[in-house]
Amino acid sequence: MKKYLILLLSLLALNAKAQSYESLNKQGIEAFSAGDYQTAYEYFKKAYEGYPNNPEALLNYGYLQAFFGETDKGIENINKAILGAPDSVNWLINRAQVLSYAGDFEGSNRDYLNFANRSENPEQVFVPIASNYNNLRDNDKALEYLQKFEDASSELTSDFYYTKASAHLGKRDYLLVIQAATMAINGNPELIDAYFIRGFSLFQSGKYEPAIRDFDEYLKSDPESSFIWMLRGESKEKLDDLSGALADFQKSIELNSQNATVYLKRSEVFRKQGELEKALSDLNLSDKIEPNNEEVISTKASLLADMGKYSESITEYSKAIQLAPKNAANYYSRSLAYLKVDRYQEALSDAKKSLELAPGNNNGYLNGATALFNLNQFSDALSFISEGISKNPNDGMMYYLRSAIHKELGNDAEAASDDAKAKELLTK
Repeated sequence: MKKYLILLLSLLALNAKAQSYESLNKQGIEAFSAGDYQTAYEYFKKAYEGYPNNPEALLNYGYLQAFFGETDKGIENINKAILGAPDSVNWLINRAQVLSYAGDFEGSNRDYLNFANRSENPEQVFVPIASNYNNLRDNDKALEYLQKFEDASSELTSDFYYTKASAHLGKRDYLLVIQAATMAINGNPELIDAYFIRGFSLFQSGKYEPAIRDFDEYLKSDPESSFIWMLRGESKEKLDDLSGALADFQKSIELNSQNATVYLKRSEVFRKQGELEKALSDLNLSDKIEPNNEEVISTKASLLADMGKYSESITEYSKAIQLAPKNAANYYSRSLAYLKVDRYQEALSDAKKSLELAPGNNNGYLNGATALFNLNQFSDALSFISEGISKNPNDGMMYYLRSAIHKELGNDAEAASDDAKAKELLTK
């Protein structure tokens, strides 16, 4: 009789324990479904602590651990859950999601593909597979899986269109991005990131007004995005709303004062307004935050030339050339600065280098011929500019320069002819 009572009490205890787990798990699921993830975490944690060998408890707790940043512990518990219940194929999706959150996109896709091979409905993971390929910058593979999803599915979701837009964004197919992102927004107007990628693509396509509208929508949900404020400022600058651009750039800087690009962009507005010292100050800040940025340094060199500080401009162009030795623009720009300080041999050398890197560019011919002219090498200057005219027959400045060279050589008829041609082209 005593043994019977002990056995009965044991069975009752086990039954109470099972009921306790079911209750905790149910409450955790209800909280999770309601979006109350912190409460769900607490219930799943209690379920796990009471039943550490229960695969479902391991799975649910592990998933929420990863959600709250305990990624390694979460993945460890999910691994244990899958080992304890190898037939629970759907759990592979949970681990794939966690791996994706953790940035292990290849590991995530291994689980998704494992699920796809074992499931009767593999298409349900094709969109997240495509999303992982986007993160791996394999946009063609992403589009391949999106096509598989489209072929197998009767209903295309907003997530599908957003993922498709992201794939096209990676390929810089901006028109296709705009089309897919629009479909995503039509299906789910709350999909904030779709406004961002559509706005960015509209901006890249030169459609600044609709881009601003999309950035406005994004900022309603995330007003702390320094990057979006900067993009909206750029869009306004393109539309010559300079005061609006400055206000947006200032907001971007308030949110993130260490973004070198926003100072570069604001310097362009100050330059347009003729506030060259402010523009230079912003370029110096950008250079300090992100040293050795060729775009910043060449822009500063150009600004210094505009300010008449040609020696300083030459110094900056020299730095830019060291960083980007195959950029022809920096050579012909430095060549022009050399001309301004009467360093004609260096000007000629840079002009020739710019033509070597970008054959046919008119600035290279103009600068080189001007240098030869000032070196009193008029015959060489004539050959140099004539070659330029043969490649740029509609450049009035070249005819104007050749007219001057002909005058020095005593070719009055040719000089008059070129002068007339220059006036014809320059007054069009």
